[in-house]
Amino acid sequence: MISLKPFILTITLLFTSFLYSQEVKIGLGAVTDTSAEITMDTPFDVGGFQFNAVGANVASGSGGLAADAGFFISAGGETVLGFSFSGGFIPAGSSGILTNLSGTFPDDLCLSLGSGAISDTIGGALPVTFGEDDCDFVDGCDDLDGDGICDDVDDCVGEYDDCGECNGDGSSCAVVYLGFGTVGDASMEIMMETPVDVGGFQMDITGTDLGAASGGLAADAGFTVSTGGSTMLGFSFSGGFIPAGSSGVLTNVEYTATDSEACLDNAIISDTVGGSVDVETGDCVELDVDCDDADNDGICDDVDDCVGEYDECGVCNGDGIADGACDCDGNVEDCAGDCGGNAEYDDCGVCGGDGSSCAVVDLSFGTIGDASMEIMMETPVDVGGFQMDITGTDLGAASGGLA
Repeated sequence: MISLKPFILTITLLFTSFLYSQEVKIGLGAVTDTSAEITMDTPFDVGGFQFNAVGANVASGSGGLAADAGFFISAGGETVLGFSFSGGFIPAGSSGILTNLSGTFPDDLCLSLGSGAISDTIGGALPVTFGEDDCDFVDGCDDLDGDGICDDVDDCVGEYDDCGECNGDGSSCAVVYLGFGTVGDASMEIMMETPVDVGGFQMDITGTDLGAASGGLAADAGFTVSTGGSTMLGFSFSGGFIPAGSSGVLTNVEYTATDSEACLDNAIISDTVGGSVDVETGDCVELDVDCDDADNDGICDDVDDCVGEYDECGVCNGDGIADGACDCDGNVEDCAGDCGGNAEYDDCGVCGGDGSSCAVVDLSFGTIGDASMEIMMETPVDVGGFQMDITGTDLGAASGGLA
C-alpha cells in the first residue's frame, strides 16, 4: 500500500510556506491636518490590531473594515488599538479603509508597529508591512560608490580627494613653495617647488629695487620675466609652463638693497588655465644695505616711515599724551575717574549725585488757635514718614494737610 503521509506533509508545508510568505498590508489613504485614512489589504482573518501613527495625536477612529467587523477602536497619543469584544474579525481577502482616524496629524505622518501587532482570530501575530508608509522605509536606489547613500541624494558619487573635492586629483589644494636661495650683494636666487603645472607668477621682493632676471625654471619654460621696483612678473607668450614636480631655482634676479631685510610678499601663482594656486613663502633674508639710518632701526631713512620714534599716540617724534589729559584726544578724567566722562560733583559734594543727599526739610508753625495749630512743611525730597515732639502741649487728634 502506498503511503500518502509524506505527500500530505509536503503539501501542508508548501501551503504553510506560501501562506506565511504573504503579509497584511497596512498603509495611509487620504491625510489632512485633522484626519487620516488607514487602509488594509489582508490575506488572513484579522482578529485585532495595534500600531502607532507616529507624530500624530489621535483622538478617535471610526468606520471602515474595523466598524464592519464590530471592532472597538481605542486611540490615544500615537497609538491605535482595535479589537472585538464579541469575537468578530475582518475576513481574509478584505481590502479597503481599515478605519478613519481623527485628531491632529503631521505632514510627514508614518506608521510603525512599535510594541503592537496585527493578530489573527486566536491572538497569534500575523506578518505585516506598512510599505512606503513605514517610518523605517528605505526606497531602493542606485549607490554606485557603495557608501550607503543613494546617488540621487549623495553629495559625492565617488570619493573625496585630500582637498575635499569629489573625484578630484588632489591638485585643487596643492601648495607651491617659494623662497630665497643664495643671496649675494647684487643678485639673488628665487626658489620654487611645485606639485602642479605653473603657467605664470608674480611677487614683490620687499627691501629691494629689482633689476634684470634670468635663468632657472622660468627660462627653461620660455617665460618672459619682467621687473619694476620691487615687483617681478613671469609668464609665457607661447603657452609654456613649469611642469608639476619641478623643484629648484625659479630665476636669478639682480637687485639693489633698499632695506636691511628682503621678504617675498603678495605672491601669486597661476596654473595653465589662469586659476590661482595656493602659495607658501619662506623666511625673509638679511641684506647688506648702504644707506643713512639716523635712528638705527634697520630701515633706510629714505624709505623709513618714521626717522625717530613713535610716541604713545602713534605720532612720529610726537609729545604723547598732554599733561592733565588722559588720552591722545585731550580728554580728562571726570570725578568718577572715567576718561572723557561727564560726571560732576553735586551741591552736596557727591560725584554724579542729584543734590538730594544733603537736602533739608523745613518744619514750622502755621496758624495757632486756642485748641488747634498748623504744622507747616517745605521739602525738596520725597517724604515717606515723620515724627516730632511739640513741647508745651498735650496733643489730640491730627487731620488734613499734606499728610
